[in-house]
Amino acid sequence: MPRKRADQRVEQACFQVWESYRTAIREKSISVKRVWEQHIPPVLNTYPKRLHPKDSWFTKRVREWERDTPYEELPQEPIVRPFDENWGDDPRRVFVLTVLFDHAERVFATQKPSIVFEGFKKSVSDWTVKLSHFFDLDVRRECLLLILFASLFAHEQRSKQRHEGNPLFTDAPAYASSNSWGFSSGLELLIGWRRYKMEIETDGHWVQDSDVDEGEPYEMLYLWHLGEELLEEAVVNVGGDGTFLLMCRVDGTIRILTVIR
Repeated sequence: MPRKRADQRVEQACFQVWESYRTAIREKSISVKRVWEQHIPPVLNTYPKRLHPKDSWFTKRVREWERDTPYEELPQEPIVRPFDENWGDDPRRVFVLTVLFDHAERVFATQKPSIVFEGFKKSVSDWTVKLSHFFDLDVRRECLLLILFASLFAHEQRSKQRHEGNPLFTDAPAYASSNSWGFSSGLELLIGWRRYKMEIETDGHWVQDSDVDEGEPYEMLYLWHLGEELLEEAVVNVGGDGTFLLMCRVDGTIRILTVIR
């Protein structure tokens, strides 16, 4: 009897984690075993336990992904520092970046030990300005949310650039869609946030049904229903070099944010 194939969404979620550590694995600064033991579980825990694959499956799939996935690293992004050449002269851009830099700097300074905040990556800076009209920058909580939203949009943009021309992504919609990983895409989240602000949807949870889970529902939680302490923690995490934000399924707990380093 042929072995049952792993759930496609679980496989794609594991692929996403592997890809984020691909360079480190190639440089031997981290092992496949360590990725499986330390970084795969937070993602797998967003799915029913019966869908979890074995470590031998992951090791085999990594070899296949490495063989079949073109490898090309994007250039390192510059950090935008106050009033440098990437800060810009547009009054709206100057206002948005100044307000968010102040909030981020204060959050980083409260860490123990404190961390010096140097600035946002350029793609994040650009997205903060593009998305700024959706947020009230006179409200600290919304400033933190804007940083997180911009980080997610920037990650999706970079991911699209990284996979341009890759048949694994262009020919297979499942790999190309954030929703297929079980994570909220930036656009999905932005629309949800706008509806929340308009009081069209005021509850913090929604249910997603899946045929592969035999109708088993997933409980989800919106990012803006997190407490400020968790939002601050997320801002620090996504502000670190080589990190990005994934909006994960939840099982009734507050375990929402997974940061892949």
